[in-house]
Amino acid sequence: MNAFLHNSSPPSLNLLRLLNHITWKTVAEHDHSSTVEGTNVQTPVKIPVVKPDTNKANPKIDNMPNTLWIWDIQRLTLCTVLIQGAAIKCIKWDPNRTRLALCTGTNKLYMWSPAGCLSVQVPVEGSFLVQSLKWSPEGNAILLLSKDQMCTCYLTDNASEKVD
Repeated sequence: MNAFLHNSSPPSLNLLRLLNHITWKTVAEHDHSSTVEGTNVQTPVKIPVVKPDTNKANPKIDNMPNTLWIWDIQRLTLCTVLIQGAAIKCIKWDPNRTRLALCTGTNKLYMWSPAGCLSVQVPVEGSFLVQSLKWSPEGNAILLLSKDQMCTCYLTDNASEKVD
């Protein structure tokens, strides 16, 4: 069955509805509470994006601009909630792997994959506040954009590097 996510978020009710793309009928509903509880909360990730293979998605919730909800579409379960210190400006899925990069208008690049999350300070002189980003088609580099500058971030796969 083909389906897509619809976010219905009146101020008092945060629901994620999975709709059938032909009949527009609700297939499943999930609550987005305004609080995050549990021991598995990862601190350092909103913007509506669906990964090209539609296995994971993250809906936009207007009253939670610092929070990224990553859903496992195949299991219809919440996979991860990432919370940032500032509102998320841009988020992009890697074109080849299950990982994403995002920015919040600070001098850091944030990344998430099922293995975990990380943040990296952009190594430039002066002020470089990342406003937007774009993956290379191969997924081995990310173009970081500020208001008047750009920077390329090259990624290496430590598992494939030789150790002498």
